[in-house]
Amino acid sequence: MLARDGDADLMTLSDGDGGEALPIFGFEQEARLFLRLLGREGEWRLRETTVGELAPLLRGPYAGIRKVALDPVPEGVNSSGPLDVAWPSRENFLGAFRSQSGDE
Repeated sequence: MLARDGDADLMTLSDGDGGEALPIFGFEQEARLFLRLLGREGEWRLRETTVGELAPLLRGPYAGIRKVALDPVPEGVNSSGPLDVAWPSRENFLGAFRSQSGDE
C-alpha cells in the first residue's frame, strides 16, 4: 500500500465508476515504479502490509472502498492491453482471503 501522514492516509484511485479503489502491490519495485511514473515519490511512501492488517482496514476506515487495484499502472501509461490492472471488488478480495483461511 501507499501511505502518507504517518499511516493516517492511504492512497486511493478512481475506479472509473464513481468510486474508489485501494492500490495493492505484490512487490516493492512495482510500487516504487508506480510512484515514480506518477511523479509522487516524495509525497507517498510504501507501507508493507499483511492480509491480517489489510482486511480490518477494508472493513473499517476504508469500508467505502469499492474495489482493490492489484498492481495498477498509472493512467495514461499503456491504459489498454496486457498491462491493464485487475480490479476485484472489495467483497471478492476479502472473500478470497476468508476462503483461504477457513473463516467463512
